[in-house]
Amino acid sequence: MSKGHDMTIDLGRYLQLYFEENEAYLRILDQQLDAQTNLQPANEGMRVAIRAAHSIKGSSGAFGFDEVVKLAQMLELVLRQVERQGTWMGADQLALCREAVVVLRQLLVLRRQGGTADTAEVEILSGHLAECLAEAPVTGV
Repeated sequence: MSKGHDMTIDLGRYLQLYFEENEAYLRILDQQLDAQTNLQPANEGMRVAIRAAHSIKGSSGAFGFDEVVKLAQMLELVLRQVERQGTWMGADQLALCREAVVVLRQLLVLRRQGGTADTAEVEILSGHLAECLAEAPVTGV
């Protein structure tokens, strides 16, 4: 009988890299959202922001950080809608996206410290982002 190998992966050793990479993605989101105005349609910066939100969502899923996954996913969906429809990001929508980045950063700090998140806050903000998806878009001229 052959000797088996332990194929268990210790994700704990990757946590530091996870936190560092996701902080970089959050900085990208900050920069790209700061570049948006009510008069600027979706552009390459929006695609960069979408990739950052997508990366946060995916890497967080690997660690079971479901609240981060949920919020990053909703942020990604709103950004994709703006990019796909070539719409302008309105002030309210921009404020919600910025709030999502702030909350994502707080969630990552909590996780880094070994804490757990207030899922009620994530649910409320995710709901507001979902409302953005349901609203009729303002299209460019």
